Amino acid sequence: MGIKRMLMVLSMAMAVGAFSAPAVAQANVILTDPPGTKVPVGAGITATSTNFHMPTSIGTFTCKKVTLHYTLVTNGNNHVVLNPVNTPTHNGTTEGCEEHTVFGSFASTATNFGTGQLTINTWGTGVTPFTYTTTVPALNLHCTWTGNLHVRGTNGTDIAHAGPSSVVGSGPNCPASGTVTGTFTLETSNGTPVTIDHVNTP
Repeated sequence: MGIKRMLMVLSMAMAVGAFSAPAVAQANVILTDPPGTKVPVGAGITATSTNFHMPTSIGTFTCKKVTLHYTLVTNGNNHVVLNPVNTPTHNGTTEGCEEHTVFGSFASTATNFGTGQLTINTWGTGVTPFTYTTTVPALNLHCTWTGNLHVRGTNGTDIAHAGPSSVVGSGPNCPASGTVTGTFTLETSNGTPVTIDHVNTP
């Protein structure tokens, strides 16, 4: 076989190999409501938890309800971006907070509660700055907490898991650190569930 013919056969083999190579999967992430329909940019999104808790060296701080308010500014394909409503760090409201210690449970409040901008990547995860202040009058505690909240969405559901995320405490007699966890459900401003879709597509 001549050199020219050998080069031609080799080129054809390489071309066939290129066309038969498997496609590289690409990951996308979007919020939908109803499932399969993208939530429009500009929509209000709330994230609500009924099991927020933070163990520390003195006990466990809990809230019966935590609600974070956002505006959707980007919805796919490479990421979802949620901007906090009100101010960059105080977009949350809380209800029914308590400090549970070995001496008993004490009524508490959580104020200045919120996150920064939250970006969810193609695998349903994200990290955002996080801050809040807890007050426990019976224990004379007024503590400020800061850290980064780690979020992980469950594909095909309206559920996002927060934490475990470390926070740093400051204030007289306050614990030096804590660990935040909670399960949040996503809804639009009209109360319908928002589904997190982060899937591989060919």
